[in-house]
Amino acid sequence: MSEFYVANIRGHEVEYAPDDDITREFTEMPCAHCGQKPVDMMDACIAHLPGVKFACCGHGGKSRGYIYFENGVVIRGDFRVERMEYDEP
Repeated sequence: MSEFYVANIRGHEVEYAPDDDITREFTEMPCAHCGQKPVDMMDACIAHLPGVKFACCGHGGKSRGYIYFENGVVIRGDFRVERMEYDEP
């Protein structure tokens, strides 16, 4: 009998075998919430944030989001990604 694991990748529940390379197979999987594909292996809606090494948007509440800062601080939880409009001085 084969053993399978379940992972949440970009908001999609994925089954995989212990010897599967899920990183390579699912790196281009789009976000289950916004449908955007990743940018440089980061969630497109929050890619390239200044001072951030890694981040996850939470995919519309399907998983917990996190922000991993360059100084080692990690914030995890349920949050909403917003883009604020502002006028540059």
